[in-house]
Amino acid sequence: MIYEDLSTQYYDIVKAHALPEEVSFYQKILKNTKGTILYGMCGSGRLLIPLLQSGFDIEGLDASSYMLNRSRERAEKEGLHLVLYKQSIDGISINKKYDVIMIVGGSFQLIYPRKNAIKALQLVKCHLKEGGKLLIDIFIPWEFLYEDREKEEFRHIVKNESGEQILFTRSCIANKHKQLFISQNTYQKLIGNRVIKMEKNKMTVLWYYHHELVLLLQSIGYSKIKILKKKLGKNPELTVYEAIRSGIFC
Repeated sequence: MIYEDLSTQYYDIVKAHALPEEVSFYQKILKNTKGTILYGMCGSGRLLIPLLQSGFDIEGLDASSYMLNRSRERAEKEGLHLVLYKQSIDGISINKKYDVIMIVGGSFQLIYPRKNAIKALQLVKCHLKEGGKLLIDIFIPWEFLYEDREKEEFRHIVKNESGEQILFTRSCIANKHKQLFISQNTYQKLIGNRVIKMEKNKMTVLWYYHHELVLLLQSIGYSKIKILKKKLGKNPELTVYEAIRSGIFC
């Protein structure tokens, strides 16, 4: 899934800013970083911009031009220079190596199918300096693992900066054996009761258990894998991992 106009507007309203605990956590984790950081799947800049404001040499990457435009607008509003790349994380090709690459905020689980997620981790490794760090997080949607909780319907109305209403509806179904849920999303911009614009997309979210992620990272050539924090953020609560690129070969 790639965010388009209305989905970006909705996301930027309901997830406008990173929580203070998220910002302070990553400020602490990154404080000794000497080189450049790449924030993969950076979205609209909710965490990217606060880290840039904190003085980190950080760049952003996302597959959505709408998300990147929003990040750029935020940076310009703060008088900040921001380097952005319009690329998917599972097709990343930048002629540069980084000290740290981040895929956080639950974004890694949006890479579907799993072979694309594996490809992304391999390419990220190739874009890290030897000894460079990958920061990645995961969550488990426990609500879908209970009996008779495999389906969910959701409806929410918000207002954008122009005062226009955006109606978001979601129909979600989970398969706990395949460890994924599929969300059929509809975004409608309204004037009164009249729909003036509509977007639809399908979001597939995978999940990984702790041992799976560790084994996956090890198989690709990451080492010294450890949990940095459990239960970061809210809805969802994220577990943050650090993994080190080992060896000189991709």
